[in-house]
Amino acid sequence: MPLSLVVSLEPQEEAELPANLGRALHAALLRLVDEASPALASALHDDDGPRPFTVSNLWGAHRAGKGSVRVSKGTACWARFTSLDGELSGLLRDAFLGGRIEDLELDGTPFGVTGATADAGENAWAGDVGYGELSQTYLLAEEEPAPGVALEFATPTTFRARGMNVPLPTPELVFGSLLRNWNAFAPVALSEEVVRYAAECVAVARYRLQTRVLDFGVARQVGFLGRCRFVALKRDNYWLSLINLLADFALYGGVGYKTTMGMGQTRRVHGRL
Repeated sequence: MPLSLVVSLEPQEEAELPANLGRALHAALLRLVDEASPALASALHDDDGPRPFTVSNLWGAHRAGKGSVRVSKGTACWARFTSLDGELSGLLRDAFLGGRIEDLELDGTPFGVTGATADAGENAWAGDVGYGELSQTYLLAEEEPAPGVALEFATPTTFRARGMNVPLPTPELVFGSLLRNWNAFAPVALSEEVVRYAAECVAVARYRLQTRVLDFGVARQVGFLGRCRFVALKRDNYWLSLINLLADFALYGGVGYKTTMGMGQTRRVHGRL
C-alpha cells in the first residue's frame, strides 16, 4: 500500500550541516528498518532494480552558506519518507505514527521526532492509499478524465537515458519513470503503451522551472525543479485515465533518478501554475 509520511523534526543542538541531507535520510531509514527487519533492510539495500521507497531532503533548515545549512534547537524542520511496499509501509506507520521512534540522527546531529502524519488533510505532501483505491478513481470512473495534469518537482529531478543525465521533464521520461515504479510494485500492471502515448500525444503546455545542482559529496547531479503542466493533444479517455492515475501516484513513487537520495520529490498540483 503506497504511503507518504511527513515527519516533523527538531534538532537537539546547533549544527551546520550539508545542504543536501538526502543521503543522511536514506541512511536513517535503512537503520530504522534494520532494527525492525534485517531481512527487509538487506533487500532494500541490495536490490538492483527499482526500490520501494523515496526520501526527501530536510526542509526548514536555514541556509548558512554555499553548500550548507544551519539548525539550532527549536528550529521546526520536516522530512518525508514514502513507501510502495506493504511491509515497509506497515513498519513506517508503526515507527512514526505509533510513536516507536522518538529521534533520528542525520549526519551526526540528533533530531527529535515531534510528530508525523500520513493525512493529506494535514499536509499536502502526506498520503495513505491502496493501489486499488488509487486506480479505481480513474479506471472505473464514469466521468471523462482531465485532459491535462500539472506536477510540482520540489527537489532537483533528472533522468538517465543512454548513459547520460537528462534534466528535462519530457512527457515520456516523466510518465515512463512513474510507470516503471507502478509496475514494479503494484499488484496489477499498467500497459507499457502509456509511454508511447505520452511521447506522441502529450505535450508540455506551461512550466516554471529552474536548474539546480545537488551536491552528493563525491559527485554532483544537475536537475530541474518547479512546476510543469502536461496536456493531451489527442484525447483518448483510456490513456488519459492512466496519465491521471500516474500523476496522482507521483506523490508516492517520486520521479526520475536517485529518488532514494532526495531527488525527484514530486506531487500533483491543481490550478494555474
